[in-house]
Amino acid sequence: MSTIDEFTGTFNSVVENVMFAVLNEIMNYNESKKDTAQAMKTTITDKTLRINEKNQPKQRAENVINIIIVTNSDYPIQLDNSDGRYLVIKCKTVHRGDHEYINKLSKDMDNEFYYNLLTFFLNRDISKFDPTDFTMIDAKKQLLNVSRTPVDDIIIKNYQKFKDGIPISEDQYEILVVTEKTRQKKVYRQKLMGRWTVGQIIKNRI
Repeated sequence: MSTIDEFTGTFNSVVENVMFAVLNEIMNYNESKKDTAQAMKTTITDKTLRINEKNQPKQRAENVINIIIVTNSDYPIQLDNSDGRYLVIKCKTVHRGDHEYINKLSKDMDNEFYYNLLTFFLNRDISKFDPTDFTMIDAKKQLLNVSRTPVDDIIIKNYQKFKDGIPISEDQYEILVVTEKTRQKKVYRQKLMGRWTVGQIIKNRI
């Protein structure tokens, strides 16, 4: 499969009863794909999926799918800082362009190889494997960095200033008034005690 839309589009019968899927050469993520990123979370996490096939009534099916995404893109999917769904691995390029090695490897992938590989997987002890314990390797850090919003970048760059507090005028404060009544009361009480700071406002917005 070459597009995430096959999983998340209007007609998604391709995922029904599929245990293993490879998404190949996925393109870069962009702002128009926000709904796609959210739908992928559902595909990965939910125990059942709603299947919609053309000219057929919608139905629910058990979610048994496991997904591998293969790409050369720098930003194939958006990740949250608290993400626990994706294991990101950067493949080494030591054999890139080594046609002799690649051709030999390809020829060795016969039925006997696949039988041996299946035997290896069936006999591997995974009793202590924790699928939620992902090692934070550089490849995932890089993807998290490009997933940041402009607001994230500003906060990270100026974190210490925000923590210490930056004096601002009342006109600037009025733009950032919190809407909830209980929080407004807290904000006004603090305002009576002294000058307003960006740090104080951020705390009351969280």
